[in-house]
Amino acid sequence: MNSNVKISSGSGTRKLFYGISTFIPCMINPNKSTLSAFLGRDLEKEPDYLTTKDVDGKQVRVLKIDVWGTLPEAENTKTKITFWLEARHDISRSGKQKYINGQGLTSYNEDPSVMNKNKMWYYGDN
Repeated sequence: MNSNVKISSGSGTRKLFYGISTFIPCMINPNKSTLSAFLGRDLEKEPDYLTTKDVDGKQVRVLKIDVWGTLPEAENTKTKITFWLEARHDISRSGKQKYINGQGLTSYNEDPSVMNKNKMWYYGDN
């Protein structure tokens, strides 16, 4: 076992692992039957990945992305990583909109034309 992964010494019936480990992704947003087969147990309902929520009086679509995988250094424990995406603009408290370039770098700006003057930031070596 990798020295970065430890087993909790708690008195529970299930082993708890903590530390740093390799995550091997196996599936993204699986349906009920695929997820049941992966986990080896029956699920009560179909996973719901697309929902809506109220933000400032507006209905915003929310996409949940579940990446299921295994941790080989932790006895092939099956787990997931979840990402939430919302269909709305990210506005700072000062009213500036957030922009993200192709490399994942972010910047807040009031005027997109200012961003266009510095195309190297936005369109740089993506």
